[in-house]
Amino acid sequence: MDIENLIHEAFQCFNRDENENALRLYQEVLLIDPQCSKALLGCGVVLAEIENFQAAIEYFSQAIQFDPNDAGAFAFRSFAYVRLGNLEDALNDSNRAVNLEPNIRGYYRAKAEILVNLKRYKESLQCFKQVLQLEPEDSEALRAIEILSDTLLIEQFLPPLEELADKLDCAFTIFDEEHRGIFDEDRKNVLRTRIVPISDESSKLMEEIDRPLENKPLEILLIYSYIQAVARGCGAIRVYGVDAGKERLDESRKYFSQAEKIAESSEDLIMLKRLNLKRGAIIFSLYKTWGTEIFALQNLSIALESYSWLSSHSELLNSEQEQLVCRRLIEVNTAITARGNSSTDDINRKIGDLARGALAFNLFESFGGLERLNAAFEYYSWLNSHSELLNPEEKELVRQRFTEINATLKQIRDYTDDTDIDLDTHTSYGYLNLSTNKQIALGVGALGVVLLIGGQWFIGLICIGFVWYFWQNY
Repeated sequence: MDIENLIHEAFQCFNRDENENALRLYQEVLLIDPQCSKALLGCGVVLAEIENFQAAIEYFSQAIQFDPNDAGAFAFRSFAYVRLGNLEDALNDSNRAVNLEPNIRGYYRAKAEILVNLKRYKESLQCFKQVLQLEPEDSEALRAIEILSDTLLIEQFLPPLEELADKLDCAFTIFDEEHRGIFDEDRKNVLRTRIVPISDESSKLMEEIDRPLENKPLEILLIYSYIQAVARGCGAIRVYGVDAGKERLDESRKYFSQAEKIAESSEDLIMLKRLNLKRGAIIFSLYKTWGTEIFALQNLSIALESYSWLSSHSELLNSEQEQLVCRRLIEVNTAITARGNSSTDDINRKIGDLARGALAFNLFESFGGLERLNAAFEYYSWLNSHSELLNPEEKELVRQRFTEINATLKQIRDYTDDTDIDLDTHTSYGYLNLSTNKQIALGVGALGVVLLIGGQWFIGLICIGFVWYFWQNY
């Protein structure tokens, strides 16, 4: 059999995955003609297929030695170098292949992928653009260009935005101090000299990205939205007029919502913690500044949602943050309850019951307590019977919670019926009755008094706050 027939038969064996036969036939050709580039390439390709990349490189190198203008040999050897992790040699061979055959888009694609692995994104982007010039409908190249463009923007703009966000966190501290009043000059100076410049600088950076806001990379949009949300929230705290404060707060809420959606989609719990701490602090500070009479109940509910989320993710908090969240949860819920009970307006009641129902339900899930479940049932029952006040998202939430609470109450009734247990006095099955809660409250109150006498004012006051909260609500 002549050389051409042997090469053809070897190629057919390779296509049938008969790699051993293919390699044997190519080697037979080399016994006849040791300089046959097709056989050398064939041996290299078969060896690469069975992942013997070092041996494959030796055959590709021999083929190049006998035919230095064979672009395919450089391309194959480049692939083998990549698989061995030798990216620099792979790039050198890829460059040779592109120079020898500049109209083969596969060579540009291979070079582009090597450059991505080397984190040389600008050069990789140019290679993928070359692929598009050769084949404008190449969807993979289009997608790669989109990803690389975003990567380059993130490399350029994300670090300075993150630096601005860190500076904002430092400047924000004064707005989280509860004792400061509406005309506080320190807050005014911090807002004017630190926070507003940070907000302006972030906006300038975003303007440099020549894309519509919705098309900017999400990583960048997340940090920018965070900066704007916090900055506008601080502005709402510091302005003298209520109407102007509400306008700033509406702007802040829009950016908080945008940032939260991005963080939730990427499951970024650290950013969600950061957002909820700032949003809760801004609303709480506004409540302290303007008081409950002119501060909308809806805003207090937002603070309650933020602190409830933080309470349910306490593993993300340090001890100081845990204490802060616990104390503010009690105070915000007390304010909501006071306003909700004194208001006959159905909208206000809706807002209050949504917040109180969520809190009671979350406490029940975390700590049990039949009285908590019954409280949540009452709130969601009223909401369910006034569904015309709810938006579609609220309707779905109320429906789900109402159904779940009903099912749980049915399970409890079935359990107590089967075991002949008095539901009003029995404390097993994970639920505490009313008298038990008050006994616990008295114990905690006694501990609080001891701590106050011993000079532990902060922890003692927290204990007293818990006593008051449990006594009022349970």
